Amino acid sequence: MKIGIAITTCDRPNYLLSTINSLKAKSNTERVIINNGSSFSKNVNIVAESNGYAVINGYESNSPHGHNLAFEYLLEKGCEAILKSDDDLTYEPGYLDKLCLVLSKYNDVAAVSGVCWSDATSEYISYVDGTWRTACGVTINAEQFSMYRFTDTSTMWKARHLTGAFLYRVKDALELRKCTEGLRGGVFGEYFSRVAGREETEFTLLLRQVLHKDLIVESSAVVFHQYAPGGTRKFDVSRLVIEDDTKFLEVCKKLGVDSTTAPAWLVEVK
Repeated sequence: MKIGIAITTCDRPNYLLSTINSLKAKSNTERVIINNGSSFSKNVNIVAESNGYAVINGYESNSPHGHNLAFEYLLEKGCEAILKSDDDLTYEPGYLDKLCLVLSKYNDVAAVSGVCWSDATSEYISYVDGTWRTACGVTINAEQFSMYRFTDTSTMWKARHLTGAFLYRVKDALELRKCTEGLRGGVFGEYFSRVAGREETEFTLLLRQVLHKDLIVESSAVVFHQYAPGGTRKFDVSRLVIEDDTKFLEVCKKLGVDSTTAPAWLVEVK
């Protein structure tokens, strides 16, 4: 399986270098940086090119548009699956290998991620009596379970959507583009939402619901999200969440899919 690695960055060469160093590229990969920055473009280009990454000018756009450009580039390179990443993620060893193994093993899986924790979600959680709980017994919303590290990493989980870095099949993305062309104006990768945190949420949820394939969280694959400053969109997020919810519900209705199906449940014990 030929893998594409796409990392979006915005004026953060030091964070980008850390991400690249932690994400050890497999053989038979195509690697690209989408540079959405401006003031430090030269430094970003040096970091990318010195580590074997091509560079695409994102023209100071947002992450969705930048990843759209990367998708087209990696499609032309013959990639069968693409890892979507930002520049402030630090990967634990084997992250990409574990995701590739899931896609190679399960044909009915459209995308797979690991767990993506941060300082704000640094606790370990366990699945107890049908709920996710911390060591202190605090219940975690099932929608956020993949934002914590697991005490038991022997299990994979189906999910409603994926967050953080995820690996998806190119053929499924192409099929989704075809299904949604009329609603998206023929532009793939530009999400309906303008809220940064909903980019991968919307894309992966539609992969699942339109194509009727599974999304998997591989609990033994772990990445740390540093939440680097800068690069965020300058919008009134609270207002946009309400607007986007309404818009997204309308889109789901037109596609004939439900946007609020069950969040997560057990798949298997390896």
